[in-house]
Amino acid sequence: SDLATKLIEFQKEELYASDTHVASVEMNEYIRAFIEPFKGYTEKKNLQLTFEGTSTPLNAWIDRNKIDSILHNLLSNALKYTPENGQICLTLEQNNDNWCLSISDTGIGIPTADQKKMFKQLFRGKNAVNQQIVGTGIGMIYTYRLVKRHFGQISMTSKENEGTTFLLRFPLDNKKY
Repeated sequence: SDLATKLIEFQKEELYASDTHVASVEMNEYIRAFIEPFKGYTEKKNLQLTFEGTSTPLNAWIDRNKIDSILHNLLSNALKYTPENGQICLTLEQNNDNWCLSISDTGIGIPTADQKKMFKQLFRGKNAVNQQIVGTGIGMIYTYRLVKRHFGQISMTSKENEGTTFLLRFPLDNKKY
């Protein structure tokens, strides 16, 4: 089952924590290609999935497996918690020595009281539980750990019934790794 797989991945990640294999990647191409497989789902659910890239190529050193997992978790959540006719927008920017990606949705949002717990424990927002949306609570803590391993930062702003934005920030160069 999906939960079992996630738990195993979670433990594997803990085990091989120190291995980060980076390569230089052009981030606009990478993200465009990454969101492509989600398009079928968004069309079915009548969601708008958009990507705003940088006007010039943005090359960054990333561990594709880790960034794949991070984006997969955040995008899956955005899709899962955004009702029909909603919007999800990914925006890529360069900020000094970092590349930054925001993932915004017009979903159910995260109640203020729950926001502090987000990355600290296995956690699910009350509103998600009430709406009987299936989830494990593993996703966010796992994502947070992956981000940290990749020398990144993750932050979030959210308003219940309006939506959520996650902001990721990672170093551009490979000296960090």
